[in-house]
Amino acid sequence: MIKYGADLPDSMVARTVINKDNKFDDVNWIQASRLAMLKLNSDKALDSVNLETIINHGLTFFDAKSTGGVFVIVIAGDKIETPVSKVVELATKLRNKNIKLNLIVFPFDSKDNRITASEVLKTAAHITNGRVTYVKRDDTPWTASHFLKAFTSLTNNFQTIAEKYIDDQTPEIDFEFAVDNSLHEAHLRVYFMRLDTRVNTDPLQDTIQLVTPGSVTKVNYADTMGYIQGFSVTIGSSDQIGKWHLTAKRKADSPGKSLEPLLAIAEFETKSLNNNDNPITGQCWLNTVEYNPKEVGNKPVMAYVNVNRKVDELVSGVTVKLIIVSEFDNQPKTGPELVDDGLGDPDITKGDGIYSTYVTDIGTQAYFTISAEITSDTDSIEVTKEFGSTSLPIKSTAKTCCGSRVDGTRESVPSQTKLVRRVECGTLYVTDTFVASEYPPSAVRDLRIESAEYDNRTVNLLWTSPGGDYTAGFVNKYDIKAFVQKDNYKDDQKLLEDIRSDFEKTDGADIDVSVDTLADGYGKPQRSQIRINSNAGGVYYLAFRAFDADKHPSVVSNIVMAFIKIGNGSDEWLLAGMTWWEIMLIAIGVAVVLIVV
Repeated sequence: MIKYGADLPDSMVARTVINKDNKFDDVNWIQASRLAMLKLNSDKALDSVNLETIINHGLTFFDAKSTGGVFVIVIAGDKIETPVSKVVELATKLRNKNIKLNLIVFPFDSKDNRITASEVLKTAAHITNGRVTYVKRDDTPWTASHFLKAFTSLTNNFQTIAEKYIDDQTPEIDFEFAVDNSLHEAHLRVYFMRLDTRVNTDPLQDTIQLVTPGSVTKVNYADTMGYIQGFSVTIGSSDQIGKWHLTAKRKADSPGKSLEPLLAIAEFETKSLNNNDNPITGQCWLNTVEYNPKEVGNKPVMAYVNVNRKVDELVSGVTVKLIIVSEFDNQPKTGPELVDDGLGDPDITKGDGIYSTYVTDIGTQAYFTISAEITSDTDSIEVTKEFGSTSLPIKSTAKTCCGSRVDGTRESVPSQTKLVRRVECGTLYVTDTFVASEYPPSAVRDLRIESAEYDNRTVNLLWTSPGGDYTAGFVNKYDIKAFVQKDNYKDDQKLLEDIRSDFEKTDGADIDVSVDTLADGYGKPQRSQIRINSNAGGVYYLAFRAFDADKHPSVVSNIVMAFIKIGNGSDEWLLAGMTWWEIMLIAIGVAVVLIVV
């Protein structure tokens, strides 16, 4: 609570603790800086939580506040008694008073209780535009960190630059992070977060150091009751841009005793910068806080990260990757990379600063804490200003196609060091176990005709490879079909609808061929040359489905059109100058050459 008070020193806070006798221990509205500790006594935990009683009590407190606010409930009980219908009624009252409801939840012991409670809590938070955060309860700094992040999600005052978990086997600590040019004049906090402060001696105080590239104008050492130890810094000159280090040496208090796990964090205060030198910031969110993989039709969770310098200045060309921590494993694991390619699945618009991905590697029933790391490979950042949107592509051979893109004035902003940011996406509860390999490939939305040779009746297709499991893994084969355009509008529209909705059963395909491939993963351009041996000429519609190794099909790609010369009534002319394998392919209706570049 001390850190919370430092983040929001001018806010007013009222605290209520409810014990197992359903008695309320209240602290009336006081300055946030005066709340030093929030301590939960597990011996007095509720057997079940009556959310109706708690919310009504909170509404009474907010009667004295005409401007609304944020209502945070930390729940450590095992069950939720209140039905969803009652929660909807109470949450609506909160919303009408401009009160946002944020819920911080310990993992429940019972799977059935978890599922029941998740629906209730998710509904309450959604109505008030709040959020539900699940915090793992263990003896590591992750618990303290997740609690603090749940509280500080009430404000955007601080943006994390970097974060590192220090295990109990590391006596010499070197936490390295980059300070880029956009943080000039920023106020930084760099610190270790501890969990076990019961020991009398401080293993960090005498050895902790902050090493910077140049002289720092203002450095203050801070020690918050032993839980948070580090430095408060103001960057005053450009020679401080570059690599920073927070170091410490420590040893166990007695032989054979393990060291204490720590969390190292570097963050900057966004309001410490003036409007003319805005820092690059990021925001992350998930499309759900609860996910049952067996009830959503093979559609995984989606994650989005928005990267910008100002509201109207978009950042492109950075690398964004998810960091996933399971409740069963404290070690962060690197998840999928997010894309801003505008290919339609998963990302909609290229260059809008919103990076998207599917989260496919969370098949175990558990709580997951998800964050995103934003980095750059160069010492400059591409920023787009005065932008608008337009369709893709500029021409058929462009690297991107068929979605939309952001156009505007591009500016290269020097960062003097590689950009690093860390943003919190939230927590996710997976309610059932699921095998990720059952996911299908992602949809191809950028199939296009790269070129068509009218006289030789050859079409060169180009598209971006999907993954085998949405954007992860590899595609095993493509099933390509081509149909001659119908003679009248009604039949033609029915044909197009049948291709989109019933691809496998669509009759009358002039071409139907499967192409095996050992293609690269998601995002790689692929080409296929198709030579049509049917005598029918005119306009052809072409589309395909991708299949993974487990034969799970993607949805049908977008449909493209090609104009083909009428045949001469014989297929013999096609055989001239062709190799034996081309002839074999023509025997099944089409010559196909798959090229992966």
